Amino acid sequence: MRRMLTRLGTSGAETRFKRAAQGWIFRAPTPWILGPRPHYLVSDAQKAKIEMVLGLSFLVTCLLLAASVLFLMPPSVVLKSVPYFEDRLLIFVVYCLGVSGLQNLGHCFAFRAILKNSPRTSEKIRLDERLKGLTGMYSAEQLKFLLVLFLVLFVGSFFLSAYQLSKGSAGHLFLPIAGIVALGYVVILFGALLRVKLRSGRI
Repeated sequence: MRRMLTRLGTSGAETRFKRAAQGWIFRAPTPWILGPRPHYLVSDAQKAKIEMVLGLSFLVTCLLLAASVLFLMPPSVVLKSVPYFEDRLLIFVVYCLGVSGLQNLGHCFAFRAILKNSPRTSEKIRLDERLKGLTGMYSAEQLKFLLVLFLVLFVGSFFLSAYQLSKGSAGHLFLPIAGIVALGYVVILFGALLRVKLRSGRI
């Protein structure tokens, strides 16, 4: 079990650690989710403990999300009390956001004990360093194509939602708005990946 948790934590910790002369730089979470993250200098032993926490957190989160999917599948009391698909999807999204928030708070409390005697460092793990692993999965041409594709889908979804709103269909805008938010996130992600890819090609 310990080995499995360590393996799960290691796979999910690639963007949180950077090798330093005296150990590892760790990008810790913040209770507010958004905003600047504190960075600490940790040892190999502390890194192993952090990876164990991340592995356990990932496993618990997967179980909670799987339970929510089963809870929303027929036969279910939720399906009878909430018959409309958009309402069920809204409940699922709110539930996922709640699980994500609780996961972040759990990380903060667990890491506080591990990082109690660890010094903060002014050296940061930059965005391009965190995205470097993902950029290796795509070529520059693939990233350009995906960026343009999702940008077109984003603009199209935006104008479609505006058209539905002008027609007085505001009651059925949850799915289009959720799609706009998701597509906007993907556009920003692929734009950042392309920027890192092009910058690394010039180095």
